[in-house]
Amino acid sequence: MSSLPDEVVDGRWKLGYHIAMQGLDGCTNQRCTRLIDRETREDVGCAGYHCPVCLAPTSMMGHRCPDRGET
Repeated sequence: MSSLPDEVVDGRWKLGYHIAMQGLDGCTNQRCTRLIDRETREDVGCAGYHCPVCLAPTSMMGHRCPDRGET
């Protein structure tokens, strides 16, 4: 698996094959890196990494996804 960007999914880079994707529309998890508007100080969305299979927050290198049978 490569950790270099190789594909664009929904306008965002997907890193390698099923490693992680950055940002998730509708994500409200406060553990994720958040984008904050400098003027209004409002949360404008997620910039954290998520598993492309189960959509759980993860690092940029992914995690052992139970939905893929990994334990």
